[in-house]
Parts: sequence; C-alpha cells; structure tokens
Amino acid sequence: MGMTTFINSVLLITIIVTFLLRKKYHLPTGFRLYRHRTPFHKRLEFVLLVLYILAAIVTMIFFTYSGIYLLLFAFFATLMIIRAFIEYKHEPDEKEYIIRFIWFISWGILFIGWLFMMV
Repeated sequence: MGMTTFINSVLLITIIVTFLLRKKYHLPTGFRLYRHRTPFHKRLEFVLLVLYILAAIVTMIFFTYSGIYLLLFAFFATLMIIRAFIEYKHEPDEKEYIIRFIWFISWGILFIGWLFMMV
C-alpha cells in the first residue's frame, strides 16, 4: 500500500467516525470557524504555529522535504490534543473534545506511519 493510499484511508475513516460521533452526541455539523476558549489558548496556538513555521524552514534548508510532512502531522496532532484538553477543561458539556481527540489519534497514526515510511 502506498503512502497516499494510507493517508487517504486514515483521513476517510476519521471523517466517517467524526460524522457518526456527531450524530450520536447530537453535535452541530457544518463549517464553523474555530473559537478559542481563553486568551492563553489563543497565544499557545500562535506560539505553536510560529514554532512549526521555523522548524519547517530549518527542515527545508538542512534536511529533506519529506521531513515537512512529519512536522505537519506532528503539528496537527499537537494542535488537536491541545484543543481537546482546553475544550474538555472549559466546556465539557459540549462534548466537542471527543471529536478533537479522534482527530488527534488520526494525526498521530499518520505521524507514526510516516516515521515508518522514512526508515
């Protein structure tokens, strides 16, 4: 199985699981802009984005371009676990953190899969 097939399979399964969980817990669907829960949360995500951009630039200069994908998967996994934790902490009744946790698992699987592909 090629890496593209693996990535597409993981993302498709995640989208289906997300759809089913939204239906089960009666969570709203559709496109919405993400709302930060606290000012600290907003700053934390901004710092994470800046660190990712700096790491991507360093990776492109000194290493291979395939390392960018590894960083991208790590960035999204970190972003989703931070969002899941903050949402669980500040608004546990909305249960949106469950969706973020599922996406964290998905990005983590892609990260590990890409690591094995690089070896």
